[in-house]
Amino acid sequence: MLINKDFPFYVADNPNKPPPQGLPPTITPSEWSGTSEDVVRLICTPSQHVNVTWTRSGGLPLPYTASQRDGILTITNPTPSDSGIYVCTAISVRGTETSTTARITIMSRREPPLVTVRPFRQEVKQGTVAEVRCITSGEPGLQVKWSKYTETMSSRVQQIEDTLRIINVQVSDRGVYLCRVTGPTGNYEASAIIEVERKLIVSKKKKTKFSFKSAICNLCSND
Repeated sequence: MLINKDFPFYVADNPNKPPPQGLPPTITPSEWSGTSEDVVRLICTPSQHVNVTWTRSGGLPLPYTASQRDGILTITNPTPSDSGIYVCTAISVRGTETSTTARITIMSRREPPLVTVRPFRQEVKQGTVAEVRCITSGEPGLQVKWSKYTETMSSRVQQIEDTLRIINVQVSDRGVYLCRVTGPTGNYEASAIIEVERKLIVSKKKKTKFSFKSAICNLCSND
């Protein structure tokens, strides 16, 4: 069979082939993590004007607290069991489907740390050492910082890890001291009261020597 190279050759488009697929939708954010106290909100934006539907991967139903409107998926009061892959599917008027997935991670609610001080109140003598410890529990990775309420701490105040230490305590050191604890769930405080007993200064008086003989002589001379 001979083919004339000078004869134009055309290829007709196949009308029965499936329509081309558009770009998949965009999910913002693509990953979401939080606690059961948060509200999950994912926005699915399609590349063109199409219908958008949210589903859950693996055939699982959406949480009963979930709602979707205009491509926005909202989950209130989420639980750790709601964690997983969520799918946003865009369906065009021609019936083509494109989808994008996002991961949601729900962590259990964190209990706030318990902050206490020991001792809560103490009275120390002037010139001695005072110590107060800030005790925390319930959450790892906490930062402890001591301060004095409405005043600046003196240079004799030391913080050794979670313990406040005042050397050579003076009357000016009396007051309320705050232990401020900072963690992932927020800031917490506890207070301690330090009283200072003033040091009594006993003055030394010059002692007078009493002589019985000199006293008799004085009496005799007076006569």
